[in-house]
Amino acid sequence: MLDKVAVSVRDLRMTYTSTKPVHALKGVSIDIREGEMLLIMGPSGSGKSTLLSIIGGLLTPTAGSVAVLGSEITRLRRKELARFRLRNFGYVFQGFNLFNAMTGAENVELAYNVRGIRGRRARKASRDLLAQLGLEEHANRPARDLSGGEKQRVAIARALAGDPCAILADEPTSQLDTENGAIVTNILSDLARKRGTTIVITSHDDRIRRGAEHVVQLDDGRL
Repeated sequence: MLDKVAVSVRDLRMTYTSTKPVHALKGVSIDIREGEMLLIMGPSGSGKSTLLSIIGGLLTPTAGSVAVLGSEITRLRRKELARFRLRNFGYVFQGFNLFNAMTGAENVELAYNVRGIRGRRARKASRDLLAQLGLEEHANRPARDLSGGEKQRVAIARALAGDPCAILADEPTSQLDTENGAIVTNILSDLARKRGTTIVITSHDDRIRRGAEHVVQLDDGRL
């Protein structure tokens, strides 16, 4: 039974200032438990990506707090936050964000390098991860030659490098067909169930509901 809170969000508010203030988040509070796959749904402009970015320490909120594994990341200094992100979060971006000239294995290996794991150990670990995700035969292909589903699996492998406590995925199936969307959803669900990784997904794709243990709706900045 899930009972340990991995991420605690309290009264989160985010206002973007331009010619007219935009209130992206309006007092969001939620607990995300260890090993849980949480799906945050909502239409475009509802604040999903903003919420995910703040949880992952990529954005600083206007007000409120985020605690991850007991550490309030919204109070950390910039360098401390960068180190915390590196140790604890893996990110899966909507547009894959792979280096197209590099192979799938090299993309994953680079993530290990950033976390201080290099050389033969990093090369073996990257190939092992790709094999676990069914990409062993594609490890040496440039990312630009991979299909959308294959690119997304490489992106998930890269996010897993270094065994982070949480993976944050922004619209991970938005560019995938039904078959590849189901594959990616099953992979993320398995990571939560079998490895105890906390998975937080933002999406308007109803297919992901099948794998999620907890689904919340975000509308106009409110849960």
